[in-house]
Amino acid sequence: KILLTQDTLKWYKNADRKVANLFLQRLKQLAAGERSRILSKHLVGSKNFAIFETYLDQGHSAQRILWTESREKGGLRGVLVWYVSKHKHVSRHMMDIDQS
Repeated sequence: KILLTQDTLKWYKNADRKVANLFLQRLKQLAAGERSRILSKHLVGSKNFAIFETYLDQGHSAQRILWTESREKGGLRGVLVWYVSKHKHVSRHMMDIDQS
């Protein structure tokens, strides 16, 4: 199960189609349980959550998908996507996630 925040939905609606398709591809990989380093790099520095980043692309924009795992009833695991962020804004978004 994949959940998206309003910030993520807003980003998706305004994203370039090529990048938006890469985003959907990454979400499918996460939903299928894939957890390679490119898909689930654990970020250090969060006090309240285990925050992960997924490389959206490794090209010029270097955007990251910031997400946490969520637990559902019955032990099912889900992914909550908080932000799609440029690399230089990852720390700020981590603080926002921590304060939520």
